Amino acid sequence: MMNWILLVMAGIAAAVVAIVVGGLVTPARFRVHRRIALRAAPPHVLRALHESTAWPVWTERALNVSVCTAPLDTYRLVITGDDGQPVGSFAFAVRSEETGTVVDCTEEGVMRDPLRRFLRTHVIGLGGNAEAALRSLAEQLDEFDRAPIVTSVP
Repeated sequence: MMNWILLVMAGIAAAVVAIVVGGLVTPARFRVHRRIALRAAPPHVLRALHESTAWPVWTERALNVSVCTAPLDTYRLVITGDDGQPVGSFAFAVRSEETGTVVDCTEEGVMRDPLRRFLRTHVIGLGGNAEAALRSLAEQLDEFDRAPIVTSVP
């Protein structure tokens, strides 16, 4: 009777070790690209980016968010941790198209925790924050239902 308990405990321990080792061999730095096409003109999109009140929704774990806007068609958020070091950034590049505006979102960051790194990279996926940012931008411009997010951006 005790054998099955030992086997279950050994299985759980092996799974935890595999996840931790998997997290340790997964790169800590990551970069994710997402794109959305909107019907709004570029000045409206840039205004929505600058005036956004939705940033805390998808950066809720961020302790400090600073905004840089250079050049004019790029909007960049830099997220720093409690030690003051940058842990991630979002860059939004806005360009005009015949049908409206295309917004490219590039999320870059560092995940120091191996367990979180393994789960976000191999189980949950890395594009969630960039997609949430583009969704909130589309919602602000009343285009949420009409604007699909492209995940395979080179």
